[in-house]
This record gives sequence, C-alpha cells and structure tokens, in this order.
Amino acid sequence: MNELIYGIRNADGKTVSIDEIPVDTPGLSCDCVCAFCGGDLQACSLNGKVRRYFRHHVDSRDDSGSGGNGTCNAETANETALHQMAKEIIAEEKKVFVPSKNISLQEAGISDLPSEIARQIPCYERQKAVLIEGQSVELEKHLDGFTPDAVVRTSRGELLIEVFVRHRVDAEKEEKVKKYGAAMLEIDLSDYAETPIHRDKLREIIESGDQQKKWIFYPLSEKALQNAYQYYENNGVVKKYRAELEEKKKKEQREREERVRRNNKIQHLFDPTNYTMELNRFRDDDVFAETYGKWHRGHWYHFGKYFQKHRSVPFFVDIPIAGEMVFQCDRRIWQSLLFNRFIYGRKEIEAKFSTESLFDCLVNDYAVGVDYDLTYKLDNPLHEEDVLRLRRDVVERYIHYLEIIGFIITENPTWRNKQACWKTVQANKTIVPPNKEAANYLQTVLKSVDLRSPDIDRLIAEKLDVFYEEKIQKDLATREAAEREAEEKAHLERIKQEAEEELRLYNSGLEYVQKFNFDENKIIFDQYNRRWVQCVFCNKIKRLCEMDSYEYGKGECHDCRKNKIENSEV
Repeated sequence: MNELIYGIRNADGKTVSIDEIPVDTPGLSCDCVCAFCGGDLQACSLNGKVRRYFRHHVDSRDDSGSGGNGTCNAETANETALHQMAKEIIAEEKKVFVPSKNISLQEAGISDLPSEIARQIPCYERQKAVLIEGQSVELEKHLDGFTPDAVVRTSRGELLIEVFVRHRVDAEKEEKVKKYGAAMLEIDLSDYAETPIHRDKLREIIESGDQQKKWIFYPLSEKALQNAYQYYENNGVVKKYRAELEEKKKKEQREREERVRRNNKIQHLFDPTNYTMELNRFRDDDVFAETYGKWHRGHWYHFGKYFQKHRSVPFFVDIPIAGEMVFQCDRRIWQSLLFNRFIYGRKEIEAKFSTESLFDCLVNDYAVGVDYDLTYKLDNPLHEEDVLRLRRDVVERYIHYLEIIGFIITENPTWRNKQACWKTVQANKTIVPPNKEAANYLQTVLKSVDLRSPDIDRLIAEKLDVFYEEKIQKDLATREAAEREAEEKAHLERIKQEAEEELRLYNSGLEYVQKFNFDENKIIFDQYNRRWVQCVFCNKIKRLCEMDSYEYGKGECHDCRKNKIENSEV
C-alpha cells in the first residue's frame, strides 16, 4: 500500500490515524501535517465507500509531486508517525506492560540435559508479566553508541524501549545494549504499518498487552542465575535423570573394572605354565571313571555302554581346545555329553540341531560347572588382533572337529551368523567316524602337537591345513588321471568307429562299381566319388589308393607288385 494513514494534528501536536478524523471533517479541515516532511495533509475518501487515507495538499508539494521536502513517501511517513504515536503515549502515561522473563536451562548454565528431558521441565520465571510505572521518560536519548526510542526510569533502574514497525533491533545494536547493561523491550507494531490503529488501541497494547512484546536484553544477576540453576536441579525429572546417569556411570565403571579383571585373568591363564596347571587340575582319570559309572544309566546310557566295554573313550571326545576350562570339568565329560546327546544317542538319523543351544544344554540340563569370568568377550593374549568368546568358541571348535571327521555337516552357513545354522547328523548309533581318512589324520595331528599349549587351536589348524592341502593335491591328481583315462578311451572308441565306417563305405562302394565294365577305356567312380581300378594280374577291383600303376579302369595293385618283386629276387 502506498497511502498515508497517519498524520500529526496541528491543534495539539499529537499523532493520529485516519480513523480518528471525524467523517464530517473533509480535506484540509483535518488540520494535519505529514510526520516526515511536515507538509499539509488532506483527509480523503471520507464518504466511507472506499479506504480512507491522507494525501499531501497540492500547494505544499514540490515540483516532483511529493511532499514538501521532495523525499517524502507514504511508507516512511507512516513508520515515522507510528513511532511518534507510541513514544507520545509512553511519555504521557509513563507506563508500559512488560512480558514475563524466563531463564532458560542454557542461561542457568545447564546444557547437558537431553532434549526429551528438557522439554518436561517448566521454565524458571525470573520476571512476571507486570505493568511498570516509570518515574520519568526520555525520548530518543543518545546513550553509549546507540539511541533507543524511549528510556523509562523506574525505581529499579532504566528500561529501554524500541518500537518495531519495519526494522527490528539488529545484532550490532543488541550487542551495544548488552554492553550498556540496561534491559531493553521491543514493541512489535509491524501489523499497523499499513492498517491504521486508533490511539486508544495503541495505548491499550502498550499498557496491558504482552503478545506483541519481547525482551531484546534482560540483565540477569549472579543471584538470579543461581536461583534458576537450583530451581532446575531440584526439579524431580532432573533429579531422576541425574540419579540414573550417575548409576549408569557407576555401572560402566564397574563393567570396565570387571573387564580389566577378567582380561587379567585370561592373561594369567594363557601363560603356558599356568595353562598347563589349570588343565592338570581338571584332568583326573579316577574322577572321570567315577562320573561315567555314576551316569551310566542316566545321561550316558547309550555311549556309556561303549565305555564300560572298552574302558576308554574315542579320541573325538578327548580333543584339546583353547580355553576349554570355561567348563569346570574334564573335557572328556562335556564332550562325551554333547556327542551322546546330539549324535550318538539320537533316535533318528539325520537329526538336526543348532549350536546356539549347546552351551545352555551343558549348563541347564547337565549342570556342568562354568567359569563365567571366561564367558565374555575378552582380549586374546596370544593374538592381539583376536577377541575370545569362549562361551561360544569352545563349543563351536568342538563341533567343527566333528564336522571334519564326518559326523555332522552345516546347512547353508552364512558369514553373519554361522553358529546359528542348523547342523545335520550324518550317522548315529556309531562311534566310527564316517570320514575315516580325516579321522586318522586328526588322530595323527593330536599325537604330534603339544596338547597342553594354550595355542592348541592354531597348532591343530596348521597341521590340518597341511592335510587339506595334501588332500586337495591328491584329489586333483586323481581327477586328472581319471580325465586322461577317459579321454584315451574316448579316442580309441573314435578310431574304432572311424575304421568301421570306412569299411562300410569301402564295401558299399565296391558293390556299386562291380556292375561297370573295367575293360573300357574310361575312369570309374562309386557313389562317394571315389575312383576304382581292376588289377590285371589278380582281377580284384580295388580303390585307386591301393594301386601301384593304373590307366583308366586297369592297373597293377600293391599286392601283385610286391609278389612280383619277391619272386624275381628268389
């Protein structure tokens, strides 16, 4: 809009809006001048049919048609007038209604609360919304590098006021206000830059409303900030969060200390001397035999019969595994339990199971003792890049050996969760490993390594790698020999077939040319376009390739020439 809606009344020097001009006061009778250029104004469109506005009187305009000084425009004049009206009211009434002032968590020095916690806490109210009555008011007073629209002096100090119509307080001015140290309030009148507001309505906004006001700066004392800090810290939600956070930190600290303790235990355990001592502590033939006898009719009913008969156990239930002392018993016990439960004692062949449940089976079903200090993720003292998970690794390693010798296979293994895959039992009710070759080699490996070494897994794996490499080479050689034999057999078969085909063609061609007269002076061909000649000595009809000499249908064959030569030599 490019219309004047505010002017200054000459009678009392007060700023008025077009709505305050009586309808029966047309033209220059309004007795108003422009707030910006001072030119005379006329009240227009007072019949109420169109929007009412002021316009500059023609006699007071310059040659350009603008206001008296040549630079006046409606937007600037309205802004100036609205500023002036607000300042007049503040100066007259010496009153202003200020909104409440809240001290935020950040202002109180609390910045570590999560947003979901902070949203639950009511803000600390430092200043309630209240009507301030000043002792004096100064307009446009120049302070330290800036000039507020009004300075209201109260018993509590200065209150600086800025009226916002089109231009807010910028960052530079805000910094100067903060440096000066007095509170500054901004009154937002931007809605009335193009829509006229009655002076009484504006007075009501200034003296009672708080919706169009905000604090640009509010000085906060150290005591106020401390009170706000205590208010927030004493809030029940914050107290609960602090308590939970403290408990979480203590728990994490305990877990760190516990992890260090367990890692130290692993470090001590995997020392070769200590490792051997720990193995010896559980290795006891008498205890093992007593346990077998005790459980013969229980857990080991089927497999126990074998032990009772042979007084020994197969090698595959006595395989050393790094960290096996996670189970607090002789390894022959827990390996026999697993083999009997999931393989030997199965009622059905090709039964399936998942290795995830094996550990719980030993602990819950068979009450095998467990050192739980060794069941967490721990650093491997032998190989720094490895992490030990003995709760899973020991059982997984044992199942791996049973796979090698053919008792079970893994179905659809995946890199993400191989231990969760189903295992299929290949043979039950037998102690004979299906893969005898791998079983014999594994036995040989177990006899050639240090069974009490804490690095036993690597030692066995290296030996098995040799076995697999040899097996691969052997299988490759066998396959190549079989391929060569098959290729040679196929070649001989092709030669035989070609010879048979050639004989068939020969006989067929001979039969075809026997109807021809070879005494005639002409060349004779069979149905395959091959030439035939009759020998003049033996009268046999033969192919051209069998003749030594020939002319048309007659000639001498290889056999007759050979006989002639042999007879002449004799």
